[in-house]
Amino acid sequence: MKNNNNKELQLPTIATMSCQNHIFLKNLSQPNWNPCSGLVQIQMNHWFNKLDKFILRMLGSNVVPDKYTFPYVIKACGGLNNVKLCKMVHDLARSMGFHMDLFIGSSLIKLYTDNGYIHDARCLFDELPLRDCILWNVMLNGYVKNGDFKSALGTFQDMRNSYIKPNSSALVDIYFKGGDVEMARKTFQQNTLVDVAVCTAMISGYVLNGLNVEAVNMFRWEGAAL
Repeated sequence: MKNNNNKELQLPTIATMSCQNHIFLKNLSQPNWNPCSGLVQIQMNHWFNKLDKFILRMLGSNVVPDKYTFPYVIKACGGLNNVKLCKMVHDLARSMGFHMDLFIGSSLIKLYTDNGYIHDARCLFDELPLRDCILWNVMLNGYVKNGDFKSALGTFQDMRNSYIKPNSSALVDIYFKGGDVEMARKTFQQNTLVDVAVCTAMISGYVLNGLNVEAVNMFRWEGAAL
């Protein structure tokens, strides 16, 4: 690669990068994983194919991780589609008591569902003592993505029975993705509060199921009603 002065630019090699990372980790006066979060992001942007080795080096070092670093590492594992490596990270988080952290838990659940490990996702979901709206939606979307619409509906009902109240657009989305257009319509018609979110879910659902005329009519109705 050349710059504007036609001089050859020397990009860091993997060996140089690894050496720099080793020196960086070795010379931390008070080891923690906050600086390593930045390194993980750098690796993700520029040396993605070597990121798994870098994470393994961090796991094997004497650097102590904290809860702010785990989501970066989990995201990296997701980018690599490396569930085995993520489970190692999960075990480390568990051993340090961080697996109950809401943000770490939702990151792990998303990775598991994205890679088809729906049972692992559900087990972790059930372990978490605190569940916010984001976590419920991650689990719901995971079931939908994996084609388990029965479990998605069951989880939606569990969500309704909790202190977190779901919006109708989520249920409409589940029915449409499961191919149940009639139930999606009924849910919409029974909804006492019609807003942009539920109308958008209806339009998207109609398009998903090849009902383009209904989608256009819904769009026109939304424009007149809202």
